[in-house]
Amino acid sequence: MLPQEAIRAKRDGQALDAAAIGELVAGIADGSLGDAQIGALAMAIFLNGMNATETVALTEAVRDSGDVLDWTALDLPGPVIDKHSTGGVGDVVSLILGPWVAACGGHVPMISGRGLGHTGGTLDKLESIPGYSVTPDTATFRRLVKDVGVAIIGQTADLAPGAFMPTPEASQELAETIAEVASRAGTPTTALLTDMSQPLAPCAGNALEVHEALAVLTGKRPNSRLLEVTRGLAVEMLLAGGLAPDRDAALKRLDERLASGEAAERFGRMVAGLGGPADLLDAPERHLPVAPVVRPVLAPHAGHLRGLDTRALGMTVVELGGGRRQPGEAIDHAVGLADIAELGSKLDVGQPLATLHARSHAEADQAERQLLDAIEIGEACPSPTLIRDIIRREAP
Repeated sequence: MLPQEAIRAKRDGQALDAAAIGELVAGIADGSLGDAQIGALAMAIFLNGMNATETVALTEAVRDSGDVLDWTALDLPGPVIDKHSTGGVGDVVSLILGPWVAACGGHVPMISGRGLGHTGGTLDKLESIPGYSVTPDTATFRRLVKDVGVAIIGQTADLAPGAFMPTPEASQELAETIAEVASRAGTPTTALLTDMSQPLAPCAGNALEVHEALAVLTGKRPNSRLLEVTRGLAVEMLLAGGLAPDRDAALKRLDERLASGEAAERFGRMVAGLGGPADLLDAPERHLPVAPVVRPVLAPHAGHLRGLDTRALGMTVVELGGGRRQPGEAIDHAVGLADIAELGSKLDVGQPLATLHARSHAEADQAERQLLDAIEIGEACPSPTLIRDIIRREAP
């Protein structure tokens, strides 16, 4: 089918078959489909949607437009498992989850993205580690996945890898769609719906989040929202990969591997294997960048922390230089917010709400104003449910 005929059919509300969708994706990949045609196709899909069969065909066509890595030839002793997130402020889960699952016998080839808008990107966090290469050659990537059990890298010209949902209803719909499409494409999938009414970690900013990930991996944060969500995801990965027979066994195995230091050791080996410092676990302060201005933001009056505008907090980091407004923009890995108070915390006048890490006092002043505008202090309120739902789909 000619591209213009396929676009016209979708514009008129018709379903496209797998062959037509494959031709359209191939045209996008090789440049034979022009920008105007791509825009018309995107608008037609946006207005008329795609049924489940079309969505699966589109997913498979995009997957097959690049190199598809086959792990069977490596004869791995454990299952290949991965995690993807729609992102969020303070979401540093990947840096903990990948090594943790690897320590339990999984093999995690994770291809991550950069931050854009108010949410941070896993690659930007990793690039705050000096020397860490997010674009290794495929041979190095495969070797680390086999020998270390985990490698977190970025997409390349030949390897292709979310969406941030504003309402619980939209999140539920997205999660069910992702799980259904992935499972119909041959990959059993589990989706977790988690609360993002506040930063997941008590910090936001690239190097600051790496510090937090290391603190969790080395046992310095035994109780935290970040650890709870990561553990919940890790349990599902172990069950999906057949690495534990039930939830209790999965939890026992995970806690043993974290307490033994093996999860942290896997992270350290991954960092070194991708060009980073070999002693990052022992001396992170020697390698991770530090902002020249560090100061607290104090509570203007007493009460309980009732609300946090998470998007506003993320944009505060962007304004400090820790995020980007458009692709390709340089970022400052050192800046951000740390020690962010949790929802429900009781605060006295003058008690720290967060710690600012900024490049200058003027930028810190602006960030403080933004932070204070993003919070609500009042009467006590119940803590939000952290993991709201789990959706599981088996491959047909």
